Amino acid sequence: MSAMKDYGYRSNVSAIIFDSHKRFLMVQKVVDPDGQLDFVKGGVEAEETEKEALVREIREEIGGNLDYEIINKSTIRLIYKWPKKLVDKFKYRGQDRKSYWVNFKNGEIELDNNELSSYIWLDEKQMIQKLRKDRFSKSDVDILLKEWEIIKNNNNIL
Repeated sequence: MSAMKDYGYRSNVSAIIFDSHKRFLMVQKVVDPDGQLDFVKGGVEAEETEKEALVREIREEIGGNLDYEIINKSTIRLIYKWPKKLVDKFKYRGQDRKSYWVNFKNGEIELDNNELSSYIWLDEKQMIQKLRKDRFSKSDVDILLKEWEIIKNNNNIL
């Protein structure tokens, strides 16, 4: 048995952030020069709950003076493996990512330039195309779209 198989998966959370214009916030990591966009995300520390980690990651990556509401936990769960160099560095096989729906109300986004190089607001169609191109499976995108329809139809949110 290789050492890599002994490692577990790091717990990770992501924020599917949307605004009143039904746009989605996507960010690019500094360490990802190929331009892959993703949601705000990060690891869950041992002493944190998922929601505490989510709030911390939002604050650290895009600023602490934002008005937003965590709406619900998504049923999407991404489990993905890391390349060997990351496994060796972090001692995890990969990440087990849970996502939360977050309604962005207002505030000025202030990127952590050590971690993120840029951000963009994408409409639903653009966001779906981006997710399908990158690491989300068709079934995960379908689930996301079903959950999004429920959120859009809730008049108390948008």
